Amino acid sequence: MIPAEVKSVPEQIRMNSNGTQWRLIIVTVNHPRLGLVEQTAQLFEQSYQLYPNHFKPGSQIEIMVQTEGLGKGLAKAQLVASKRIDIDVWSQLLAETSVVNQVVDKELVA
Repeated sequence: MIPAEVKSVPEQIRMNSNGTQWRLIIVTVNHPRLGLVEQTAQLFEQSYQLYPNHFKPGSQIEIMVQTEGLGKGLAKAQLVASKRIDIDVWSQLLAETSVVNQVVDKELVA
């Protein structure tokens, strides 16, 4: 997550191929090398309709940026998380479960 400040929210509503409505907003982020820069981020219309006051210019939000694949570098706007989830516990549990579930009996592959 990258902290961001809403700069502007356009009136234009766009629609993706599955019918989800969204807006392309402008945010300001503190880039590690460039300092304060303006970026674009996708804001889902449903989020905007439910929480319009949280997406006014000057509001603090978070952007989630895709790190791989075709959408690498694209950002999605969201509300600031009020409470963090202890992801380390989940990661450990998933790692332990995936190893146990992937054990194959020697007789089956011999």
